[in-house]
Amino acid sequence: MRIILILIVLIQLAHAKKPAPSPDFTITTPDGKTIKSDQLKLPNQWLLVYVEPNSRFSNSVLNDLKDQQQATANQKMIVIVGAQPADAKATLDRFPHMKSVNWYADPKHDALSKMQIAGIPCVLGMKDNVVEWRFTGTHPKPGHLHSILKTWRDKK
Repeated sequence: MRIILILIVLIQLAHAKKPAPSPDFTITTPDGKTIKSDQLKLPNQWLLVYVEPNSRFSNSVLNDLKDQQQATANQKMIVIVGAQPADAKATLDRFPHMKSVNWYADPKHDALSKMQIAGIPCVLGMKDNVVEWRFTGTHPKPGHLHSILKTWRDKK
């Protein structure tokens, strides 16, 4: 019986899927220009932050990222707002501390769907074009997101 269990585990490991590369999606700049994700010129390690306009939870995550913006200078951070370009621009205007981050709109929810984002707000840690981790929603413990980002940033 033990040999059968070991064989089953070995077969499952042999058929285990490797992480799939990030799918291509289409987003829009706040001024209305449509671009494809492969045009973003992203480094090997970057953050994708997906939020909704006028969401208390999205606002909380964006405020939490205020201090992380400088710390993630060696990576790239993009914010995608699940709304029309004008709503993305209005959201950007409410977070002046995030002006140096690239902002986009997802009016057709293409990125939401293709990145398989199930909850909003969502922060995805991308490495080598693969989702390495995701943080969905907010956490009651202050600093939890900061801790995740610091650990990931410091990981070699």
